[in-house]
Amino acid sequence: MEKIFPNIGVILILLLFALYLHRLFRFILPVENLADNRKYIKLARYLFLVAAIVYSLQYIGGIPLSSTSARVITHLVLSGIVLIISLCFVIITKGNRWQYAAIGGFVLSVIGAGYCFNEKLASSMSFEITLSETQIELRGGYTLNIPFATASGIVLENKFPDVAYRSNGISVKDKNIGYYVLNNGKKCFLFLNNKSSPFIHIERINDIPVFINCSTPEETVRLYRQILIVGKYK
Repeated sequence: MEKIFPNIGVILILLLFALYLHRLFRFILPVENLADNRKYIKLARYLFLVAAIVYSLQYIGGIPLSSTSARVITHLVLSGIVLIISLCFVIITKGNRWQYAAIGGFVLSVIGAGYCFNEKLASSMSFEITLSETQIELRGGYTLNIPFATASGIVLENKFPDVAYRSNGISVKDKNIGYYVLNNGKKCFLFLNNKSSPFIHIERINDIPVFINCSTPEETVRLYRQILIVGKYK
């Protein structure tokens, strides 16, 4: 299955911090501060690396977190890493407000770059739904073919899927594509261009359900009718 990983930008930023944090501090700290706090800089670099690994395992590597406890532990680990890194920065800068401003400005720049990356990804993400004589073809961040023979039921619903969290998918702005887990613990596949109803709910034989919609409600209704005709559903 073809995959596009929307969180790769976050991973790269964390890795860049891990690799080049010492060089960053050279621009904003006196030489004596670097020498006195080398161990804290080294610790912060290692923590950035650990954060990149943990984040990639959860959001990039396709390893789903099957329980609420596991997800809470993962978020606590990442939050703890952020706290320790922040404390390292406080120790290293020794309270110099100009140095705090430099670090704060850099962090804001990184956040801004991440926001721009997110906007760019949302605007460039492909989203294509086509019908053949035998199946529904979904092409976008993820590729999925749904043979009509495997669909046990297709209905049009007005309620947004009751999603608990993303397992291995893409969530950019209002677009949600990939594998998600519902509040009842069951998995599903979303191919949603936005959060506007209605949604096409496809139940499959011996497989997880699929939820689809188009750019506008009118297009979704039109697609639903075409599926019923082409798939010969009543």
